[in-house]
Amino acid sequence: MAEPEEVVLSSSAIRSVSYEFDTQTLEIVFQQRGTYTYTSVPESIFRGLVNAPSAGKYFNLFIRDGFPA
Repeated sequence: MAEPEEVVLSSSAIRSVSYEFDTQTLEIVFQQRGTYTYTSVPESIFRGLVNAPSAGKYFNLFIRDGFPA
């Protein structure tokens, strides 16, 4: 069982993200809106979020409406 990976982001919208590889679960801690958990998220989406120039824009484009919360 792989350990979850947690990354603190330098973003005005998102404080940190963590990803559970075995369950494809992405947890996002927002600066103002609390914590949300998204399921069935491929690792490539997690990596894209972590490496995006703007985490907030990436979230809005690829995660917000694309995965169950």
